[in-house]
Amino acid sequence: MSDKTSKKLAKQMARKIKKQSPNRKLKRNMIVAAVILFGFMMSRPLSSLTAKSSFGSLTKVGTELQKTDEVSVKYAGGTAYKDAQLVEIDLLVDLPASQVNMTINPTIYGTNKKKISDIKVEKINANFYAVFIPKSNIGNFQYYVAVPETGNSNDTYTVGDATEGFIITPKNVQEKQVFDARTLSSYVQESRTLLTQKYQKQLTDIDHQVKDLNQQITDIQNQSQQLLNNTDGLTQSEKQQIADQISSNNDEIKGIQTNITSLKQSKQPIENKIAALQSLN
Repeated sequence: MSDKTSKKLAKQMARKIKKQSPNRKLKRNMIVAAVILFGFMMSRPLSSLTAKSSFGSLTKVGTELQKTDEVSVKYAGGTAYKDAQLVEIDLLVDLPASQVNMTINPTIYGTNKKKISDIKVEKINANFYAVFIPKSNIGNFQYYVAVPETGNSNDTYTVGDATEGFIITPKNVQEKQVFDARTLSSYVQESRTLLTQKYQKQLTDIDHQVKDLNQQITDIQNQSQQLLNNTDGLTQSEKQQIADQISSNNDEIKGIQTNITSLKQSKQPIENKIAALQSLN
């Protein structure tokens, strides 16, 4: 198309636009904006528009699976290395000293729920595992990570069940352009830091519970005092009812105080764990 023809068409379009009413111009602008927005959304990977995968809702970093009363496994985070087409998944294991020899067997499944055998599991120490999955489509992978105990045939799971494993996609890992191998000491330090943070949060939660229980005691005591302040003019029977209520309140306070004592005692083993971790630094 020649420059002369292009200028002629441009002038014709300008005259048409001037003749349009404000409402028609507004509608036209809205349509143009909608087209632009639709094009932007379609240019993005579908996985970036949803917080779900073919397995279900994604696992948040920090999500913890309770294996037994004393053993838990946490999704500590993941990294997708673009140049190496490699996904790393880090797992934090919290277990008592009496079970320090226990190991887990991280098992990975793809979108078809078939087990992926080409993975590498590095047990950093009793508390930290790094799982490497090569040949990953960095922009569009979906993995289900099961964490059964090694050698325990009774530790079963259902592939895709978010209560028994972790669901990992590009949405809940960080992406890096270049793979940079971490040192053993950096993994060890991370495991200690994460465990310390977990134990400190447990102590904070206990303190909050104790505070709430103490407030309950104060509320009950205030209730009892109000009852005592309003005994004038009551019959003997009514006074006996108030006495019974106050006695019941006192029993409830004793029960709460027992709970407070138990909670405070539960802090000591946690504080010991923190001290042990700090002594390793």
